[in-house]
Amino acid sequence: MRVVFDAKDQYPSQWAAIESIAGKIGCTAETLRKWVRQGERDSGVRPGATTAEQQRIKELEREVRELRKTNEILKLASAYFGPGGARPPPQEVNAFVDEHRARLGVEPICRALQVAPSAYRRHAARQRDPALRPARAQHDACLMPLVQRVYDANLRVYGADKVWRQLAREGVEVARCTVERLMRRLGLQGARRGKGVRTTVPDARAACPLDRVNRHFKAQRPNHAGHLQDWLQAGDVEVALIYGQKEIPALQVKAVLEESLWVVAPPSARLSRKRPLQLARVAREPFILPAAPQGLRAAIEHAATAASVTLQVFAETNALNVQKELVAQDHGWTSLPAVRVSPEVERGLPSAAPLAGAGLRRTIVIVPHQPPGLRARALRVRHATGLREDELRPGEVAGCALAGVAPHGRRRPMAIDCPAP
Repeated sequence: MRVVFDAKDQYPSQWAAIESIAGKIGCTAETLRKWVRQGERDSGVRPGATTAEQQRIKELEREVRELRKTNEILKLASAYFGPGGARPPPQEVNAFVDEHRARLGVEPICRALQVAPSAYRRHAARQRDPALRPARAQHDACLMPLVQRVYDANLRVYGADKVWRQLAREGVEVARCTVERLMRRLGLQGARRGKGVRTTVPDARAACPLDRVNRHFKAQRPNHAGHLQDWLQAGDVEVALIYGQKEIPALQVKAVLEESLWVVAPPSARLSRKRPLQLARVAREPFILPAAPQGLRAAIEHAATAASVTLQVFAETNALNVQKELVAQDHGWTSLPAVRVSPEVERGLPSAAPLAGAGLRRTIVIVPHQPPGLRARALRVRHATGLREDELRPGEVAGCALAGVAPHGRRRPMAIDCPAP
């Protein structure tokens, strides 16, 4: 570079000088040009990073790479050795290195874990050649199949004492403590009489922990199911719509409509509304039902008993949204009226199909407080609710209380029995 700087006045341009001198010193013109440019940056003639700065940048980049690798190793080790104490056993350290050596390397892992690489190299050599293992390890490798065989042959109830005595009867000379250590290593344990050992005893005087998730056990609306008949007979309710009861003692009823029950499954089931399912097919799947004695639960169980089918009840919940969420998460199937799932089915979220079989339909009846004048009472209900009996759909029976007009100007409530399915 100094030759180029000294001879630049003898040539028409710097490039001409570089081409002339490059052939004399035995290198290419491009290589010499790079040297000249770097010399100009080092001397401050040309802007840019100097050689020392570039070297420092490379060192910092290498240090950052090493720190990132060390940080990754420590993160993996913290999750791998979480249950251990201050220093994990050598066996676990060797297994960790075996698992991650191909990606992170042996030396970086040992340096991050402060483990001697020679210890792992010795372990790797013993893995390749079992003859290099210590005599105790070779002896244990021969005894462990014998201990496992005796334990399995005796209904897996023998403890260390009986396994040791059985091995002695078979002519195998081994210490009892060795048998106990090998059974612990194999995860074997004999049957015990009595209750298990309790290592923690609760203190009844200690204060209970605070609720950290802010639970709110508050119903969105009162549950009117099961009380409407009493309210009707007592005169507290003027008119009621009740599910599934065609005859009520001392009251006159009139059927309004019938609704079919559908089976609701996750989208992976690929059910079709054009192909009804029998209860025998549904019984193969885990089922989610309301808790007894809810009306829908009683109807399904009655139909299952009539069809000699036993349902596999996976969970019980009276909350409609919980039933739908469990089905969406593929925890099981459920049965609901078609109106309860029609919005989701239209969007293709769950798959649904009608249930075929006797007793799998629910009737909605209208019950007035006084048996006479049922037609007049129905007219007052139509006037109060804005609905006609022939227009009632399952989707329109969604309220739980409507106002009814009683005779002589008195107002009494009209209730609609809509229990959570």
